[in-house]
Amino acid sequence: MDTGSKNKARLLGMPIGTASNRLRKSLVYDLWIKLNGDRCYRCGEPINSPDEMSIEHKEPWQSALDPVVSFFDLGNVSISHLSCNVREAERSKPTAGHGASTTYGKRGCRCEECRQWKSEVLRRHRAKLRMASGPPAKRSTNAGSNPAFASSVSIG
Repeated sequence: MDTGSKNKARLLGMPIGTASNRLRKSLVYDLWIKLNGDRCYRCGEPINSPDEMSIEHKEPWQSALDPVVSFFDLGNVSISHLSCNVREAERSKPTAGHGASTTYGKRGCRCEECRQWKSEVLRRHRAKLRMASGPPAKRSTNAGSNPAFASSVSIG
């Protein structure tokens, strides 16, 4: 952090980036409320402060035909309570099927498919560790195969 940033952080009581983001969020909140009202897109209840607000896409932009256009389409954007947005994201998140880390680790599934997945993960991990440590060093018992040794010893 340069001297100017340190001084700004001291004056604001937080890093300048954090303060700037809070200011932007307050501006967006204030303008949105004036133009569109204070209602959450998800639950319809009032959003009472910028801290409760989340900007969200009405339709998921990731699955759109043109994700860039959908992401920046202001008609596809609204505000909601942060809690409503998070809840919706969790609800619509695809669940992992069998043979995945979430199913084996978090859900504790031990069906044949999940056990095979775990076995394969461990096999690849062990192979990676063996490759990282390199091949074991070979010890030579034959002095003739060592050129440095052979040149220093004369056979007479």
